[in-house]
Amino acid sequence: MATGTVHAGGVLAKVAVVLVALVAGLGGGAGSASAHSSLVSSTPAADAVLDQVPSSIELVFNQDISQSFATVVLTDSSGEQRQLSEVAVSGPTVSAPLQAPLKAGRHTIGYRVLSADGHPITGEVPFSVISPATGSAPASVGPNSPAGQSAVPRISAGPAPQAVENSTGGKLKDNWIVFVLVGGALVGLIAIGALLVFSSDRNRDDRDPS
Repeated sequence: MATGTVHAGGVLAKVAVVLVALVAGLGGGAGSASAHSSLVSSTPAADAVLDQVPSSIELVFNQDISQSFATVVLTDSSGEQRQLSEVAVSGPTVSAPLQAPLKAGRHTIGYRVLSADGHPITGEVPFSVISPATGSAPASVGPNSPAGQSAVPRISAGPAPQAVENSTGGKLKDNWIVFVLVGGALVGLIAIGALLVFSSDRNRDDRDPS
């Protein structure tokens, strides 16, 4: 009787170790997949107050960015938008020169890029200029936007990249898969444990009939 119980406990312990290792490996893989790109720094910095207009805009991400899909739009305090030309991508860095002077006031950099893992990244970086630049006012590339409108660029030219997911949606999907796998592993562990205990009790009854 004791031998059967010890044997069942040993098998159960081994199964538990295997399941824990499997779940840990799957969880680590899903965590890596959900670590999508994000902005880590910018020039100008977010909410910076500048007394001089910067000569260029620079955005630095935590992963490389696709060179085929990167758009940067600048919106001033009146809501006027203009898409920056000559956007350059070098590894995780996206940059664009400011070819026209800026008005004094609050400006917002809106960006939409595609990370190397196929996920679009959008966001805004606000900053302020307290000294207007000299020269003519910048020409708007598109129709004026109402004040307060989001500066994130709207991409309409050309087809959108295929097989791309929203970053948050991808993370939730990955987490859901991990939860299902963990739950399945726990159910399997309980079922195996119950089966081993039942088998041990049955062997004991066969050996020691009452």
